[in-house]
Amino acid sequence: MLETPKEAVVFVESILLALSLAAVVARLFVRRVHQGQSLTVCDWLLVASMLDAIALFTTDMLAYKLGALGPWPTSVADEISLKKVTFAGNYFYDTGIYFPKLALCALYFKLIPPTMPKLRKIMHATSALTATFALTTCFLDTFWCGTRPSVNWSLGEGACSTYDSKEVFHIDWVMNIVSDVIIFSLPFPLLKGLQLKPRYIVGVAAIFSAGIITVAASVSRFATVEVIHNWPNVYILSMAEMAAAIIVVSLPALKPLLRRRGEGSTGQYGTGASGQRATTSSHVKLSSGRDPYMATAHVGSAEDSGSDVELRNVGRSNMIYKTAHISEWILLAISYVFVALRVYTRLFRLREKLNWADWLLVASAINALGLIICDTLTFQLGVMDAWASSVALSKISFASNYFYDVGMGFPKLSLIAFYWAYFPTHASPGMRKALWGITAIVIACYITILFDDTFFCGSDVSVQWSQEDGACSVFYAPEPFIVNFTLNLACYLVVYALPLALLIQGVLKPSKGVVLTFVLGALTIATTMIRFITLNVGTGQVNLVYPLSILEMTLAIVVVALPGLKPLVDGSARRHPPVHTVGVNHHDKPYSS
Repeated sequence: MLETPKEAVVFVESILLALSLAAVVARLFVRRVHQGQSLTVCDWLLVASMLDAIALFTTDMLAYKLGALGPWPTSVADEISLKKVTFAGNYFYDTGIYFPKLALCALYFKLIPPTMPKLRKIMHATSALTATFALTTCFLDTFWCGTRPSVNWSLGEGACSTYDSKEVFHIDWVMNIVSDVIIFSLPFPLLKGLQLKPRYIVGVAAIFSAGIITVAASVSRFATVEVIHNWPNVYILSMAEMAAAIIVVSLPALKPLLRRRGEGSTGQYGTGASGQRATTSSHVKLSSGRDPYMATAHVGSAEDSGSDVELRNVGRSNMIYKTAHISEWILLAISYVFVALRVYTRLFRLREKLNWADWLLVASAINALGLIICDTLTFQLGVMDAWASSVALSKISFASNYFYDVGMGFPKLSLIAFYWAYFPTHASPGMRKALWGITAIVIACYITILFDDTFFCGSDVSVQWSQEDGACSVFYAPEPFIVNFTLNLACYLVVYALPLALLIQGVLKPSKGVVLTFVLGALTIATTMIRFITLNVGTGQVNLVYPLSILEMTLAIVVVALPGLKPLVDGSARRHPPVHTVGVNHHDKPYSS
């Protein structure tokens, strides 16, 4: 079985740790500096989670240094040291993963009001169950082999080891996944009894649905241990689960960082006075695709601490975090991880210069950053609540057209450049003609989109930010939106048709990587179609459409980055100098962490 190289594991774990640390620091900044408040129980548990993640990372690094990923230690002292390090690592993953769960439970106690006594009782039971699971896991890892833990690093033949025990692994995993499912499903019954605008419902659901990532990481880790036996990936998935849990718990407290300029930490939504309801209009946006209609929205104003707020029943004031902004930056960070891995593979694994496909992928990442910056500026101007038309807003909207409508061409061109390098065009005139045709179609489509966005209202583009009644704006026009969507979708189908045809003909051999790429490509196409439907039928989910646009962009970036990661995943040798593959004995590898 081919393994992930050790240096790649270290690189990925470092990125995951950095992302979780950034989330925790941002949360503490909000609490102590922005709000000037003392840390809550949830904050302290989050700090404990972060310290535990750092300790887990440290034990992983020590284990790698001692030969956990090969070559296996040859000296007795090193082997004993490795067993001690891995035994300690059990605690930092198996028991430590409960710190973010308990932090989330502490958050729920502030979210669930006293007016919901039944749900609060369930919350008490859930917290008690989670704490019990944590203690059980700790005792199980400590005393599975008896009252003397030192037996875990004994070198005697047949010596008991918690780290290698499948029984311990299965018990720990069952408790972990059960607590995950209960905790992350608990808040959803709240949404049924709330009188909220659809965008706030989407925001709350987006935060708590992020817990699915944690559950997915746990399930993937279990499958990797039981079926795939790719031990480096077990280390990565362990850190991914820990980092995802920390980020999920940190998200709800970051709302004050998203407030538009001029708002304080106890500011109000809308423009009404405290205790009144403000009526605002949603921002109309068609061409680059966010808000396709004018909708009247009623938002109750209420004070909050900017962090942990209380959800109340119908008739009470509601204050829910706006999460579209946060979710966009998370998606961007994920896509940047894949871009960084692609560049790392090219420069350091293969020892080659970046090619056209790589540079176009980097351009895609920069373009995605530009789109998010435009969205951030748009949020700061208040389009998600009360907003007034202005030259600044119109200019930002006009610029965002390019970053989405035209920018979606960069990932496609990067994938086409990869085709040129990967497929045997020199030996197949038909393949070469097909690639020339696909390249010409995609370039022509996005040049058309560029001119459509620029000159739809005439040669004087400044009319786009005119504040006169009835002034033309491509940003609001349905015709460019439909044309751009059609061309974008057509390019998707053309770009993915070639490898699909080769796969059907047997020229392209099926593999897990190929299947994953096609699945993500299908998700990208599905995202753009959902986005189109959402904008056309006037669902009112204005918060949902923002993440959909960046989701499509980041999915496209990930799809393009994946094929270039094969040398990193399969451990293929560097060209200069060659690297020898290290064999790994799966039977000697750990289960508990």
